This record gives sequence, C-alpha cells and structure tokens, in this order.
Amino acid sequence: MMRGVRDILVKEVKETFRNPRYLIFTILFPLLIYPIMGYMFGFSFSAAQETISKGTVLVVDLDKSSFSHLLTDYLKESGLNVIESDPNSLNNTEYLIAIIIPKGFSESILNGSQPVLKSRVNVGSISFMTMSIVSIPQSILEGFKKYIGSEILIENNIDPRIIYDPFRIDTLVYVREWGRLVPQPQLSMYIMNIYIWPWILFGLIISILQISTVFLSEEKEQKTLEILLTLPIDRKAIILGKILGSSIVAISATASYIVGFVLYIVLGSTFFSMVDGFTEILNTPLHAIILMSILFFLELLFTASLGLGIAVFAQDTKAAESLAGSFAMPLMLLILAGSMLDLESLPLIVKYIYYAIPYSYMIKAFEHMLLNDYSYFIFGSVITIIWLIIMLFIISKIFSSEKLLTMRVRLWKRRRGVKE
Repeated sequence: MMRGVRDILVKEVKETFRNPRYLIFTILFPLLIYPIMGYMFGFSFSAAQETISKGTVLVVDLDKSSFSHLLTDYLKESGLNVIESDPNSLNNTEYLIAIIIPKGFSESILNGSQPVLKSRVNVGSISFMTMSIVSIPQSILEGFKKYIGSEILIENNIDPRIIYDPFRIDTLVYVREWGRLVPQPQLSMYIMNIYIWPWILFGLIISILQISTVFLSEEKEQKTLEILLTLPIDRKAIILGKILGSSIVAISATASYIVGFVLYIVLGSTFFSMVDGFTEILNTPLHAIILMSILFFLELLFTASLGLGIAVFAQDTKAAESLAGSFAMPLMLLILAGSMLDLESLPLIVKYIYYAIPYSYMIKAFEHMLLNDYSYFIFGSVITIIWLIIMLFIISKIFSSEKLLTMRVRLWKRRRGVKE
C-alpha cells in the first residue's frame, strides 16, 4: 500500500507543478505581486521624502514680527529648503510648498484671536506619492503650534507640561475570555498578530480547496481517473496519495506566500515603519509559529479531503469551481464572525456550533497561544482530526463504489425539468 501511496503522491505533485494555472497563480503570483507592491509603497514614500528635501519652500512673511521669524527658523531647522520671498512669487509654480504669514500674526496670537496661517502645495497630479507630500505642511505647522505655545508659556514662567501634558494615561483592558488585565499597547500588539497571520493562512486554505477540487474533476473529465481506478492499486492508497499530494502542493504555496509577504514588508519598510504597530507582526513568538504550523497542516489535510469530496459530485470542472466557491463563501463569513464578533456574548448553542467547525480554531488558537494557553490548539487539533477521519471514511466509501465516475450534482437540472 505504501508503494501505491508513493506513486500516487509523485504523480499528483508532478501533474500539479506542470499545470500552468497553478504554477502562475499559486506559486509565481505571490512571489511577484507582493514584492512589487512592497517596492511601490517603499519607492513612492522614499520619492516623496526626496522631493520634499529637494523642493523649495516659499515663506511669504507679511508680518515681519518675532513669531514670524520664529516660524521661518523652525522650518529651516526642520531640514526644508526655505526661501523668503514676496507675494508676487506665488505666481511662480516652481515651488513645492508656500507658507503665507498674514499681517498681524504675532499680535493676533497674543490677544487670542487665532490668525489663519495659509499654506499651498504644488503637485503635478494626484497619486499616493503626492498625497504623502500634501500631508507634510500640515504636520510641520501642527508641530510649530505646540512649539510656539511652549515658548509663550516659558516666557511667562509656566512649565509647558502643565498645559500640554498635565497627566499620563495608563489604560488596562480586562478581557473576560482571557481572565486577565492587559495594557492597551500590549493588546494592540496581540490584535496585530492575531488577525494578520491567520488571514494569510485562510487565503491558502481556500486556495487548496479549489486546487484539490478542480484537479480531481479534471481527471474525471479527461477520463484519467477511470484509468487510474483500473490499475492494481488500493483505492485507499489513491485517496491518501491525493490528499498528501494536495498538502505538499499547499505547503509549497504557503512558502511562496510567506516569502512574498516578507519581501513585501522588507521592500516597503520605509512606508510600513510609519504605520503604528505594524512591525509587531514580525515579532511573533517562535513557539506560536510552530504550533500554528501544525494546526495549519491538519487544516490543509482536512481541506484537501473536503476538496476531493466536493469534486466527486461535480459534473465537470466549471461545476467543481462553482461548488468550491460555494464552500469558500461561508468559510469567509466564518472568519469574519470570529474577527468581528464577541463570541463570549453569543448564546451557548451558537458557540458550540461555531467551535464544532475545524476552521473556527485558526484565530482563537493563535490568540491564546500568544498568552501561553494551549487549550484551543489542543481542542482545534482534536476536532480537525475527527473531521478528517470522517471525511476519509466517506471518501473511501465513495471511491470503493463503482458509482464514483457517474455521481453528479443534478439538482438544478431536475428543477428546470419540472418547470418545463
């Protein structure tokens, strides 16, 4: 039997990697599109920073006061190429940023009438890079507001911290499901880890569901499955070989996605370093990654067996793709429910139904592993193995039957026949 499994396994892997559709969309696509996207993010942000550093910042000072001079010095200290000019220079479109300081600027600040400091940004067209440039003047002037406020307070012998930072906030979040208090920054790190990695893995699960479904339906359509079943090979070996073959294919797809995603982060590091909390994704504990990989592999085996079960009832390849899509949509809703809803607030029967489904444990197991709680990992592994055994039993019964090659989903045609 083991030799038969090996032969089927080699056959499945070879045929899969020779399939242009799989090779392009499952292996090459993530290796190409993710790095390209990361490079585009990083390049656009770096280009925006370079444009700002080389661009001209016009300062039109109509006030000529101490505060207006303070603003000009502040802009120069920010590393900008500042040129002081008159209002007529605003007609020149060679500048990148123009800041107009109105007359009476200092006096209006001191009497509390809030003068309007105008800024203009000159861009060629709208793009991700230009939107980065547009946000620069606002952030610099917001910083100057706090700076000038501090200067006024210091002149009046008042510590600026009394006004701007009178107290500190230490927020603790009590998570009933965890039974512990968690600092808010640490909770943000957990959330980034919990929902990024499992979502990537779910995409791969849906991919392997479609692969295992379509490939078997193609064999039925091309009559190669019929020839395979006539060979002196145990049909259980055929089932096991196909499932293991699909899993090996899925692992290669997983590696492709992970490499592509890491390159996406590395090449876009200039941009992502500005996103608060995003780098915490890369700080995932090693033990959580290892255990998550084990659970993920079990999910892959179950998904591959589910794909074979779906393909058995498909009339042709198009029907197989439709059936796989019909299963993928509830799976996506299941993921959304686990991500968006407070599961502890749901009725008990709903929770039991939810946790009876193998895919429910991908997010929860990872979440609790970060807290050194392995109960969800154990329950998830047991539930997945039980479902895998059930699926293997059903498929083995179907494969041992002579109706394997003739089973079809004809419900739609029968309904049409009744109407006619």
